[in-house]
Amino acid sequence: MPKTLKPWNLISERLILEKKPYLKVYLQDVELPNGKVVKDYIRLKLPDFVVILAMLESGEFVMEKSYKNGIGKVILETPAGMIEDGEISLNAAKRELLEETGYESNDWKSIGSYTLHANYGCGKAFFFFCEGAKKVAEPDSGDLEEMDVFLMKKEDLFSALDNGKIDLLSVATSIALVRNILEKRTN
Repeated sequence: MPKTLKPWNLISERLILEKKPYLKVYLQDVELPNGKVVKDYIRLKLPDFVVILAMLESGEFVMEKSYKNGIGKVILETPAGMIEDGEISLNAAKRELLEETGYESNDWKSIGSYTLHANYGCGKAFFFFCEGAKKVAEPDSGDLEEMDVFLMKKEDLFSALDNGKIDLLSVATSIALVRNILEKRTN
């Protein structure tokens, strides 16, 4: 039988960096269940966000390419973005899809939500799959990023995942979750 684990005791917490609304960095002093004190444990607070994989009636997927400065390269990705304060995750997904791509859908499914890094507390990703997406406007994200929005065939998208062409964990996760849904339909 597994033993019962106890949470750490927070002794103190100091905010050392804040870049609204994207990042807060804290230093914590914590006491472990064995009584050991760990000073200056780093805790990151990043906003929750949505990741969307949108499929047209044709079976093609709405994808993006953009430069990501953190890794220094142009990558293949899905629409995604921050959930604003007080916003419901589904509403954020609909807003981000429209802003980034100009597409809308009336058929949305939540396909999971996951914490990205449990040791540091780095935000939660909410994943959505929408079908029957239609272009209704031109993209207008207002972001710093320059994006190329395009359509990708299912087999090409799944091949990109299988062949290591996806750089972001959130994008790989969304593709794998949707592939699982689509494969269950055909079995």
